[in-house]
Order: sequence, then structure tokens, then C-alpha cells
Amino acid sequence: MPTDNYTLDEAVRDGFLVPPKAVSVPLRFQREGISYDQLSEEEKEEWDALEWSDDGTIPNRVEAQAVNRWLFNKDTVDKVLEHLMMRGLKVAGGDRLGKTIVFAKNHDHAQFIAERFNINYPHYKGEFARVVDFETEYVQSLIDNFSIVSKDPHIAISVDMLDTGIDIPEVVNLVFFKLVRSKTKFWQMLGRGTRLCPDLFGPGKDKELFYVFDYCQNLEFFSQQLPITEGTSSESLAKRLFNARLELIGELDKKTSVEQAHDGGGHSGEAADTFGSGSSDDEVRRATAETLRIEVAAMNINNFVVRPKRRFVTATANLYRLRRLDGQ
Repeated sequence: MPTDNYTLDEAVRDGFLVPPKAVSVPLRFQREGISYDQLSEEEKEEWDALEWSDDGTIPNRVEAQAVNRWLFNKDTVDKVLEHLMMRGLKVAGGDRLGKTIVFAKNHDHAQFIAERFNINYPHYKGEFARVVDFETEYVQSLIDNFSIVSKDPHIAISVDMLDTGIDIPEVVNLVFFKLVRSKTKFWQMLGRGTRLCPDLFGPGKDKELFYVFDYCQNLEFFSQQLPITEGTSSESLAKRLFNARLELIGELDKKTSVEQAHDGGGHSGEAADTFGSGSSDDEVRRATAETLRIEVAAMNINNFVVRPKRRFVTATANLYRLRRLDGQ
């Protein structure tokens, strides 16, 4: 029998560990189950097309517990990855997701998560998110790289390997993508994010907390009322630079419009389409527009984040679209 107890709250208060915050999870199906009546017409068609049973019986509802057993499909994994990539704690000026452990259900589940990540984020070339389990070749080398803040992988998809005994202070995001029913194991898993890490976010910017993404109601099961956050919402450095360049183009266009008005409109029309005659402002405008066009053209239009804006991405990838900005 234990003779003493030193809680996480006490360790945080004494400055030895950092506390967790739970990120609000938007996946209603995983938490409330699925009701046929609440689906869209397209989703109802998919539901009706499923082979539910040998006798052809189609249920009108699937409870949350059943969802947790089998709803690890493409759409679910994509939503989890999108939520993590958008809301997880970032490093490198907000440009890169911090070190993250995803606790997967089994090897097949971990492999499926990695496959979906690589499909949606092909520019990471299959190195950003890696499976870390007992079937992984050269797994210790992979863990060593994971413990270095600047090296791939930055997402370790673990099956019973990083749950305990691993001390990586750089970990700032924990993703519970499986049911955990052992209290001891749950606390060991939670402990992977509690380690102190000085200067993680820059000189003098130490790690002060970590995020918990719980998609399988483990926190509720163990009655853990963690502080809730919506996750990281600050813009990355890359996004701020993109917007600044866009604003620069807008200001240059305004200046050109004023100059043309003073000249009696003599340089309107064709001159605006050809970036002028090579003056300094024209060259800056041309180079900035080309930089933005290259960034947009490099976007993966099949990515679930880009897909809803596919029409705008395709249009903006054309240089002519950036010659006449309309503010949209």
C-alpha cells in the first residue's frame, strides 16, 4: 500500500511539471453516436448503401460505444488530423506543429492514420508523421529523432510504445485516439506531456502547458475536469507573411491608381495588366505577386482544408488573377 501521494497539481505548483489543457473536440459522432435523421442527404445515401447485416436490416442509430469500436474510417481520421494540425500547439514561430504523440488503437489503425496524413499533407514527404510501435524497423532511431525538436518525425503515432517510460520534454500535444480503461496507464500516458522544456518556443519562452486531444471520452471516464481551450488560434508566421505581401500589393495598386488619376488616366488599362514599365514599385509588385502565386500553386487541392476553397485556389494560381486584386 502506498504511504504517500504526490499529485500532478502539486508537482505543477512546485514547478517540477507543466499542466494539461483539454482541447474542445468537435467530433459529435464519436461522443454522441449517429442518428440517421440527423444526417445530410448525401450521408443518408452512404448509410443506406452500407452492408449492415446479412438479412439486410438497416439500423436508424448507432450508439457512441459502437462508434468508438468501428468508426475509424477515412472521414473520421481526416477530421482528427485537421483538428490537430489547426489547433495543436505550434513551434518555430507558429509554422510547425510541436512534437505530438497520437495514441492509436492498434498497428493497423496507426498505419491508417499515417496513410491519411500523407495523403492530405504530401509536401511533408511521409516523414512528418510516423508509426512508432514494435513492428517499426529501426524504431529506436526514430524515437531518437522524435526527441530532437527540429527533426522529423514531429508526430509519433504510437501503439503501446510511447505510453510509458519515454521522457521527451518537447512533447506538447497528446492525442487520445483509443479507449483507455486502465487508470494507471492513463496517467502514465498523460505524463508524456508534463515534462519541463526551457526555450521551446524561443529564447525565454518556456513550455508552460501541453494540450490533450481526447477523441474517445477517456477524460470523462476517469472524471478528469481539465481546463478547456479551443486550441491554438494565432496565425503562423507563414500566414502573416502571406497576408503582409497581399497588403503590400494592395497598397501598391492604390498608389498606382492615384498616380494614374493625377496623370489623367493615361496609364490605365494595358499598363495595369503588364505591371507598368519596370519602375521600382512595378518590380516589387511583380515579384511579390509571383511569390504568392507560387505558394498558392503549391497547395494540394485534394487536401481536406484546401478542398472547400478549391475554385479560388485554382483561379489564384493563375498569375493574371493576381494582376487585378478585388479584395475577395
